[in-house]
Amino acid sequence: MRETWKWTYVILGLYLGSTSVISHAQTEEPTESATEATLETAEPMAEPTPAEVVLEAPPPPPAAPVEEAPVEEAAPEAPADPEPSFWDRMSLNVFGDAYYMVDWNRPDSRTAPQDVGHRAFDSQAGFGLAFGGADFRYAGDQFGVTLDLRFGPGASRLLGNSDPVFSVLKQAFVSWTPNETVSFDLGQFDTIYGAEVADSWRNLNYTRGALYYLMQPFYHTGLRAKVTLSDRIGLTGMLVNGTNNPVNGALAPHLGLQASLAISDATFLAIGWYGGPGSQGFGDDSDPTSSDDWEQFFDVVFTANAGILSFVGNVDAYVSGPDSGVNEGRSVYWGASAALGIRPVEQFGVAVRGELLQDPDVFIGNTEFLGTGTLTLDYRPVPNVILRLDNRVEVADTRIFTDGDGPASSKTWFATTLGVVVTSNP
Repeated sequence: MRETWKWTYVILGLYLGSTSVISHAQTEEPTESATEATLETAEPMAEPTPAEVVLEAPPPPPAAPVEEAPVEEAAPEAPADPEPSFWDRMSLNVFGDAYYMVDWNRPDSRTAPQDVGHRAFDSQAGFGLAFGGADFRYAGDQFGVTLDLRFGPGASRLLGNSDPVFSVLKQAFVSWTPNETVSFDLGQFDTIYGAEVADSWRNLNYTRGALYYLMQPFYHTGLRAKVTLSDRIGLTGMLVNGTNNPVNGALAPHLGLQASLAISDATFLAIGWYGGPGSQGFGDDSDPTSSDDWEQFFDVVFTANAGILSFVGNVDAYVSGPDSGVNEGRSVYWGASAALGIRPVEQFGVAVRGELLQDPDVFIGNTEFLGTGTLTLDYRPVPNVILRLDNRVEVADTRIFTDGDGPASSKTWFATTLGVVVTSNP
């Protein structure tokens, strides 16, 4: 029984299912009203939730290549200055100094200019040779050598020695510099006093003044020491045979001191003292072995530069010993010189110099009073050639100058001198 009902339900279900499928297949599109009704009765369907899209971050762009800073190569160390060779430490200067003089006093003798005691190296009218010279230097780290030779008529008037060696030896000394502040010189060297020097081109004027030639030492033989106390202060001391004297006849030497001060970069002051037996200096030399009769010499030099202007001043005073051979007491003489130079261009310059000398006892010269004035024109076509035209006038209080009337017949003297210097080290 149960099996019968079972199959009845299966057949009925198959029939109803097939009928429904056929009915839908044959039916046209549903009407609008039916569709709307269906939609109205149907429950609204929830909108599908869009699936979450996970965006993966794009890979980072490749990093830009980093430019490496160029590595600066260390600059090679500058090679140390090579040690100067033996020959590099040497220097040599040679020069010639000649002149032509016109003596406007018109004496009969060409050598009349040297009749007075204060004429230096321009000692004759017409053409003349002052000097030929050679200067040698060797400069070591601590030791040095200086050798200066002079030839010609000027050498005999400067050195005053008949010895064949000393007659041409202007300087010859060795130097020792143990440190930067102290140095020693041993031998024959130029004096430390005065404003002018024997080499004409190193002065403002061509002819040397009467103060230089009459009242100052030229050179000394002995020991000299220099001490630099600061950048502006220095001291110099000397222990020497005497004045212009390679050999000392007296037992006592001469002593010399000088203090120098650079007041500024453009001004300089030097104050010096010098003393010793007069027999080996400017005093009575009738007994060269005498160590008595000490003389005293004082020297002040002042120089200043201001652009194209240069000034040189010099004052000297001398006091003889009590037994000078001139009178029973002490003799005193003094002198002063002032020179002003102007050089507007390198090739051309002008200088003027004036001097006053007072010698009341006529101890050192030919007259109690002497005044000189010099005007110099300086032209240098090249650095090594110096042309100078000196016009010089001198006045004395007695007749000491030679003119057309003969020796010692005039109180005035006037001359024009053209000097020519050629030097390898101007």
